[in-house]
Amino acid sequence: MTGNKSICNFVTESILDNWMWDRFGHENFTPGRKRIELLYKRHKEMISGFSPKIVTVAGTNGKGETAMLLERILESSGITTALWSSPHILSLTERFRFDGEDISGEKLGELFESTYKKNGNRAICTYYEFLFQVFLELVNERRPQVLILEVGLGGRLDAVNVLDSDIALLTSISRDHEKILGNGYRKILMEKIQVARAGKMLISTLELSYLRKISEDYCHENRIQYLDLFSVGDVTRQMSYVERNRKLAFAALTNLFCGLVPSVDATHFSRHRILKWNGGELVFVGAHNLDGFRKLHELLMSGRDFSNKIDRTLIGFSNRPVPEIMAILKIVFRNGNSWGKIRLCDFDHPKACDIAHIVQEAQIKLSFDDNFGRIMDEFGVIEFERKWKAFLAHLDIQGRTILVTGSYYFIGEVQKYVLEKDKSVS
Repeated sequence: MTGNKSICNFVTESILDNWMWDRFGHENFTPGRKRIELLYKRHKEMISGFSPKIVTVAGTNGKGETAMLLERILESSGITTALWSSPHILSLTERFRFDGEDISGEKLGELFESTYKKNGNRAICTYYEFLFQVFLELVNERRPQVLILEVGLGGRLDAVNVLDSDIALLTSISRDHEKILGNGYRKILMEKIQVARAGKMLISTLELSYLRKISEDYCHENRIQYLDLFSVGDVTRQMSYVERNRKLAFAALTNLFCGLVPSVDATHFSRHRILKWNGGELVFVGAHNLDGFRKLHELLMSGRDFSNKIDRTLIGFSNRPVPEIMAILKIVFRNGNSWGKIRLCDFDHPKACDIAHIVQEAQIKLSFDDNFGRIMDEFGVIEFERKWKAFLAHLDIQGRTILVTGSYYFIGEVQKYVLEKDKSVS
């Protein structure tokens, strides 16, 4: 998506946010399989009444891009869709996409009220679970042919797993949310793989051969059809993660609708958003964990998906383990030519990390070839409330490209500022 056209009404969005916070607080993962089954009993019965095809997308990275590519191809083929995703960047309405369009803020507000009154079990419902209830209410109203469900966290205990998928997709496995999913790749895989169902299909683009073997054994034991795109040669290590996501989406559609020939050119599909700013452009790419930054670095090195060389990079981290952020900083600072001038940014969000603490830890624990202190003096740290907006407002980037990355919450803050600023100027 390019240009600076606002995709949400910020007044309406503030009302929606406040409505949710007043009743459910902030978004936090609260597992409880039996509780979730109870929450969605009525919704499962509703969905079974018209039996749409269901594609569930799990994995550490690549879920969102794969899900949106599926949506685009199905839409171009005249197949009606509903896409559930999380988190949102600018507006809660982004989580409720039907036939390629977000629902309106006004419609979502009406659904909030009606769903809240209708469901007597709301006292045991979390922020995320309530939103998914609202989504299913709208699915029952619209009755699309295909539901595309992006897993929020893990798989086994995620709310989307109450619905039985016709095809489950597994994009990648890396270390993330280990306090919830367990330590190590195997435990994380076993949480995510349980979105697959007996008698149905699981398709994966897992890079590590031993994880593919675990997946194969699990599927055999549970009577699940397994398609490993690495083993059949459709995906290779030389492919970028973007190309792998495309292959995964096409494989899903081939097996879901035999003979479907996509009528859209997905070769250049990208989830990256671009906004014009002060004579140049801001490119937004989510990379919320270590593996995400590794893949983003590969993309920068390849030169694909970016029209210009990156001149500067703004990074904001969510509240992640210090060792993980240290490892990310090593990737970024040791490959500075690809990232341009680097700025670490504080931002105002309950899940934002304390960047000042991270910098202090980095200066104590890491040398970065004995140059980390010099690098930090040169590039600096931008404090969100006092300096961040002023820095961006006065940044003259005629013909240049600024990369904004890290937490999706940070990306959302930057986009809101740019869109509001652009609106006030016009």
